[in-house]
Amino acid sequence: MQKLQQTKKYILDSNVYGEMVVDKELQELRENFEMLRKVVLVYGINSIIRKELRNTPKKIKVESKNLRNYLLMLYDNFTKGHEIKIFSDTESIVNNYHKTYRELGGSKSKDEIYKDFVIVASASKNGMDIIVSQDEKSMRTENAIRAYKIVNDANKIMTPEFIEYKRFKDILRSQPNKLISGSNKFWVFLIFLNLFYKLIKINLFPFHILLKTSSNINIFR
Repeated sequence: MQKLQQTKKYILDSNVYGEMVVDKELQELRENFEMLRKVVLVYGINSIIRKELRNTPKKIKVESKNLRNYLLMLYDNFTKGHEIKIFSDTESIVNNYHKTYRELGGSKSKDEIYKDFVIVASASKNGMDIIVSQDEKSMRTENAIRAYKIVNDANKIMTPEFIEYKRFKDILRSQPNKLISGSNKFWVFLIFLNLFYKLIKINLFPFHILLKTSSNINIFR
């Protein structure tokens, strides 16, 4: 399981919110995210990602919930007003992405892949660390990722890492971070007291006794 060691900035592609809606583990995902919100910073692009979600037909329902409203609620909850800018030179970067992508054997027209390229260009320019996307036929194709790296290196900007939704969930399940961020802080406190006791040889009853009687509990489960 991946251990989070520092704050990282994420962009969730619109298809990821679609995955969340049908995910039976969504409640756990949201709870884990709330515990890690200070180290997992999720950003959005209202003019592209939120707009795509907003274009969901109004009458579609999933488990009695209005799909459009549910998607927008998830987007707003995860991004919490964190929105990245689309810079003035984004169009130039997108054009270079597409030119390089086609040279590397990519088959999609600029219109077909334009929004994906704008998301990647904006994420790169704004210093995003990770893009989460399920799009293996467009944004995350090998030729596209090679094109991003070539163009971004030429522009001296960082190319984000690309991961799928499942890996994002695994990151949020990271046990070391949940231990520090959640209710298990109490056990961390007890461990500290036990170490303190051993160092200065004082009796910290009842904490030391509690640790002994609870030794069969797996603190890190």
